Amino acid sequence: MFSAPTPHAPRSAARRRTPIRAAAAGVLLAAAALLAPAAPPALAAGPAPRATPAAQGVTLALDRDFPDPSVATDGTTYYAYATSSAGLNYQTATASSPAGPWNWTGTDAMPNPPAWANGGYWAPDVSRRSDGSWLMYFTADDPGLGHECVGVATSAGPLGPFQPQGAAPLVCPGDQGGAIDASAFTDTDGSHWMMWKNDGNSIGQPTHLYAQPMSADGTATAGDPVSLLTDDRSDESGVIEAPYLVHQGGHYVLFYSAGSYAGAGYEENYATATSVTGPYTKAGGTWMTSSGTGVTGPGGASVLRTGSGDWLYFHGWRGGTSYRGLYLASLGWTGSDTPVLGG
Repeated sequence: MFSAPTPHAPRSAARRRTPIRAAAAGVLLAAAALLAPAAPPALAAGPAPRATPAAQGVTLALDRDFPDPSVATDGTTYYAYATSSAGLNYQTATASSPAGPWNWTGTDAMPNPPAWANGGYWAPDVSRRSDGSWLMYFTADDPGLGHECVGVATSAGPLGPFQPQGAAPLVCPGDQGGAIDASAFTDTDGSHWMMWKNDGNSIGQPTHLYAQPMSADGTATAGDPVSLLTDDRSDESGVIEAPYLVHQGGHYVLFYSAGSYAGAGYEENYATATSVTGPYTKAGGTWMTSSGTGVTGPGGASVLRTGSGDWLYFHGWRGGTSYRGLYLASLGWTGSDTPVLGG
């Protein structure tokens, strides 16, 4: 079993994602699904809660390319993980407190990726298991399937080396464009889940965020995934991704990114439910935007929960759209389930 996870979050600037759905009948036939998701549930009835605009209090933690951050802790040191850059498959950074200062380590958390993978090393999500070992969900390209897929790896220590588990991807529904952006969640009853996104926009299909039941050690699926959300709002431009779930005040709060990651239109939003599998209600309006945070294209967020408060880590563009730096802010709550950035 693994403990309640300490974060998530995808990718290199040259990634193949496109927010516009195109006709791609030939591609739709490529690669049989490794996992067949359950049908999406209906969204909850009634008015959606109003999103609270993101406040100030955002800090640039690392001014270098460090996209799709995940942060975990062993109780003394804090560890951040990110998408491939600087010749590393999965980057790492460390700090002595959640607020930093953060220091890039130059250590590759997974120097030896699985045999099925060839590049596209995105969005590592790392959590500490109850036995003290470490679990990583990651995204990588599987040339044999022709898609990005989700894999799993374990390590005795937080900086790795993480060892991939299994001879094939953990999740990769080929008829839905593959799978990316996995993150761990432990429910209040001790059950383990993995959130992920089907990469539908890569083949002209809708995108969904899924909750996948997992084994006690987090390394195997334990049932069919359930669709939680789909891209049904105009501001999402046909893409929702990077799901990250927390339990707050008796509710489940699902953070997710929306729109094209490649510019200022990328945003971070959330939805709420009273059950891990939903139905989820999207917050009205938008939560974190370029104009509201002063960060270009904020997204790929994950949450670190500590005894002294919660923290949100996310990426945003620097130097125009040259690279994505690591940003952080304290995370507060109003009511039972409304997140407030800088609160």
